[in-house]
Amino acid sequence: MNKEESKSIFLKIKKDDPKGLEELYSQYHKMVYGIAFSIVKNKEDAEDIMQIVFTKIKELDKTKLPSDKEITWLYTLAKNETLNYLKKKKGEVSLDTIYEIENKNNEIDEKIDTIKVEFVPGTYG
Repeated sequence: MNKEESKSIFLKIKKDDPKGLEELYSQYHKMVYGIAFSIVKNKEDAEDIMQIVFTKIKELDKTKLPSDKEITWLYTLAKNETLNYLKKKKGEVSLDTIYEIENKNNEIDEKIDTIKVEFVPGTYG
């Protein structure tokens, strides 16, 4: 999928077009599941996390959706929700454990490292 297609999908979501969320799920549910599974190593938990991510996007104030680097944002959201899920399920997750997670997609992490992320209190739950 190219940048224009992902921008188009997020624009539909911002306009409350139900096809936008359907397209986002269709194109990216495997990526979100893969991110979650690579961290939790459990099929059921990864499926739960995937559902949490897409529900959060559906319920999110549309003005908080990204206008640029949408897929990087989605990747970051999936990773953060996975870590939040682990914290809730198992208590605190140590940073040492997080850094032991095998990273198979260096390209995405390199792109994430180059962007500036601004966190707005209350945005993610």
